[in-house]
Amino acid sequence: MSLPPLTLDRALEILGVDAGATREERRRLFYKKRSLLKRKQHLAITPGLRAKYRLAIAELTLAFEALELASTEQDLESLEVTIPARAELDGTVAKLRAGGPLFRSRGWLKRTRIGLKPLILCAFFACAATGVVIAGLAWRALERDRAEASRVAAELQAQTARELTVQIAEQARLAALAKEAAAVREAKEERLRREAEASEAIRRQEDERRKGVERQARLRLVQEETKLETALSALRDVEAALASLQTAVRTLESEAGWPLEWSRRRLERMEMHAAWLRTFFAQHPARTHLRAATQLLPANDPDGAWVEIQHASDAIALHAIEPEERRYLDVGRPLMEWLTGPGDWPEAAYARVRADEPRAVERAVAQLKAELAYLDDRSRSPIPSDWRDRLVPLRKLAGATDAAFLRWQPRFVGAVRVTSVPSGAALVDENGMAMGTTPARFELMRGGSLSLTAFRKGFTPASVTATVGLDDEREVGLVLDEIPTPRAGRPYTIPGLGLGLVWIAPGTFIMGSPSTEAARAPDEGPPVSVSLTHGYWLGKYEVTQGEWVALMGNNPSHFKTIGLNGPVETVSWREANEFCRRLTERERASDRLPPGYSYTLPTEAQWEYACRAGSRGAYSGELDAMGWYNADGEDMSHVVGQKAANAWGLYDMHGNVWEWCLDWYADGYRKDANGAAVSPAKGSYRVSRGGSWNCPAENCRSALRRWLSPADRGNRLGFRLALSPVKP
Repeated sequence: MSLPPLTLDRALEILGVDAGATREERRRLFYKKRSLLKRKQHLAITPGLRAKYRLAIAELTLAFEALELASTEQDLESLEVTIPARAELDGTVAKLRAGGPLFRSRGWLKRTRIGLKPLILCAFFACAATGVVIAGLAWRALERDRAEASRVAAELQAQTARELTVQIAEQARLAALAKEAAAVREAKEERLRREAEASEAIRRQEDERRKGVERQARLRLVQEETKLETALSALRDVEAALASLQTAVRTLESEAGWPLEWSRRRLERMEMHAAWLRTFFAQHPARTHLRAATQLLPANDPDGAWVEIQHASDAIALHAIEPEERRYLDVGRPLMEWLTGPGDWPEAAYARVRADEPRAVERAVAQLKAELAYLDDRSRSPIPSDWRDRLVPLRKLAGATDAAFLRWQPRFVGAVRVTSVPSGAALVDENGMAMGTTPARFELMRGGSLSLTAFRKGFTPASVTATVGLDDEREVGLVLDEIPTPRAGRPYTIPGLGLGLVWIAPGTFIMGSPSTEAARAPDEGPPVSVSLTHGYWLGKYEVTQGEWVALMGNNPSHFKTIGLNGPVETVSWREANEFCRRLTERERASDRLPPGYSYTLPTEAQWEYACRAGSRGAYSGELDAMGWYNADGEDMSHVVGQKAANAWGLYDMHGNVWEWCLDWYADGYRKDANGAAVSPAKGSYRVSRGGSWNCPAENCRSALRRWLSPADRGNRLGFRLALSPVKP
């Protein structure tokens, strides 16, 4: 890069000063700008910038030196000496003569005897010589300055030439670099073009591949969704079976026996399994992956969709047999364990089981046969003691015609034939299972026993226990006594159930607790005088498990181990009312109900009147002697009637289990104009009374009330039966 022509105006412009600036100002500004340019040159990041900063420094130096040279020339011109003209000298002499100090004293001239003209001439020549000397000296200084300026200019030009040479070399190098860069750029552009073409080809191939993957993914998505829908058929089958079972249970509710018991138990297990299935399919791991795949396909991500579909396929395959296995665990195995437990069902019942749960029966039978395979070894002795626990279930589930059972049963089976007078009595085993009607024949394992109770309308139940040995066949007969009907003023036992009722005569009592009674609750008062104008019968004991089983055909109780004489519990208010309704229908059909009376739950007034039995205190007697509560309840209910009765012969009115009452719950007591207690017409809760085996003593008081939802149930909650003129 060449420097522009350098004039004084250009030099002033480069240095940035005015024409009138002093030499000191120019020098200070020059050093300041040169220092700044050198610093920028040192910090420049490219060779081009550094070259430009070097050129700017050279241009600044030339401008400063040109201004300095011009200033020196001006100073030399101001030193030039001119010889005064003759006229000026004559004038000067005249002035001196007129009053100059040199000529004021004529005495001096006279004393020196020098004439004026010689003196003037001497002065003239002296001045001329002085001017010549001064002019020579000035000329010599000017020549010396010009020589110095020429030397500085030559050095500056030499330095500028060197810098220009460096700049030219740098420009040549930069040109070579630019050419090389252009070649590299062209090569890069060519490479980029080829890469773009290759990328375009790859993109087209990728688009084709993605389209192929998308087509396959959509097809696979439909296939996997179809698989999941096929798996859902298990839920639809179970729901269809549920609907059928619910219809069957409603149809059989008016009957007792094995069909209703089987249908109810199966319905309960199927409902639990259906709930699990709904949760399983709603939260099936494949659903999340399939949902993600359906979102990724429109988002132009078929590869991600394909991965999600593969995950869904793996999840479907992994969980494919889970519904079937879970059905066996939820439904099949519990039903098989229940069916093959103590007791026996008629052959028709097991035929029904084999039809309803074939897979569960097949698995249970296969397991039993594997466990009894040692029976094929006739020489084996002794036979393991658990043969009975396996051969009996095998007989029940596989049927009498099963080949394995036919091989094994002659070694272990006998029979018992049961008759009754009159015949046609319904037989129930010790577990409450319906066993058909008399006469009946039962096959029993060697050394086995069978306990049966016969029931017939209008007759007292009769029980028998039969035991048989190998190849033994026995016949047992039962005689059923005709039973009486209830009569006012007398106790009564319900035929076919053995449920004893105590006659409660009408009367008046104070209902509720006084404010002084310990642990009294606000809803127990204020006490009111209540009149019962009609007598009624009330259960001597709480309704037992055996009585419930005989009528309802099942046993919902938690504490079954205490036996059939323990109070039935884990029943809701609605279920207790259903017991009363069925019993009322049965007894009314047998013409054993007094006119206008029904079996029902006692009202609160009837219950408290009977509980107090004429007493006025917190309890109708000594609580420890009369009731099971947390001091001696042993964390379970107890067989009814083991503690003392109250004054009217009623047992377990305090403790053992809570007893449902008929009334809706209200905060206080109400009565009509005749003094009879009035139950609210509607409400949200029903009342229970009496306390239970885990209650503190204060919760077993005669006046204590507890409110519960009609659907509540628990192992502390039972009921006592009433035969009352109040309709349910």
